[in-house]
Amino acid sequence: MMTEDLGFDEMVSMMPEDERPLPLTRESLESMNDARLATSIVWYAMRGMSPDFDDQLEVLATLPPEFGRVYAAVTLCQGVRSGGLLLHFFNVGGDMIVKTLEELRALGADTHAAILERAIALFADKEEELLAALDGVEESEDGMVEIPNIPEFQALDDEFDDVADELDAIALDFIKVNLTKFAVE
Repeated sequence: MMTEDLGFDEMVSMMPEDERPLPLTRESLESMNDARLATSIVWYAMRGMSPDFDDQLEVLATLPPEFGRVYAAVTLCQGVRSGGLLLHFFNVGGDMIVKTLEELRALGADTHAAILERAIALFADKEEELLAALDGVEESEDGMVEIPNIPEFQALDDEFDDVADELDAIALDFIKVNLTKFAVE
């Protein structure tokens, strides 16, 4: 069974007990360690999304705006770390990339926003090449598609990797300053 076939509860039940997201009560938020804090907020947003995440923007619009900022920053870091900016673009879609850029600016993550802006411009410049390379490509059995290697994206991935921990810290500081706004349960 592929992960996207699983519902939210099934995915959470597969996680190690000490990594599972906790309810977002004031008490639980105040007691969580840093890693679990960000994860629990992102998972809270994700639990309302469809398995293919094509409704990310709609779900985020129903939550306090602070959720969108954390969700955008954390999922961008995870996406770049797990496959790079180009793959992240294909996974989340153009509208979510634009939302991510807006949220990075709102967080004051100017360095990260600048890298993302350059990646957006590069994507626009290489779009025909990318689409031509993907035309007729079939998904593998595990649902994966080979994304073309574009060296300019690798350079941006490397640049982002160098500052990804800083974005994690910015998001965490934002969470701590706005902790009560995340207490929604």
